[in-house]
Amino acid sequence: MDKLGKPVTFNPLYIPEHTNCQNLPDELKEKIKELYKHDSRLVSLYNNFISPKGENKIKELIDFNLLLDGYRGTDFFKTFPQYRDYKHLSLAPTTLHKRVVHKNFL
Repeated sequence: MDKLGKPVTFNPLYIPEHTNCQNLPDELKEKIKELYKHDSRLVSLYNNFISPKGENKIKELIDFNLLLDGYRGTDFFKTFPQYRDYKHLSLAPTTLHKRVVHKNFL
């Protein structure tokens, strides 16, 4: 239960692979570990679902979220500022994302 007495459910993503938190870079996992250290449930979540080593898919994750931003009119990096250091890793320029969105949806 959380502070409001509501049940909390953790549901980590595994598919698509670039959304699987095991595939984050180690330095980002360390930031998450530090963020979670105050709550034993989050420590358990980290140890069981985030800590295991995966293949680094941060480039694909950034690209995927930039594309979603184009569709949704959102800003992934504003919502999750801890990922800003990885924005430069995008495999395609933002203008491509905007063209894809414009061509397919407008």
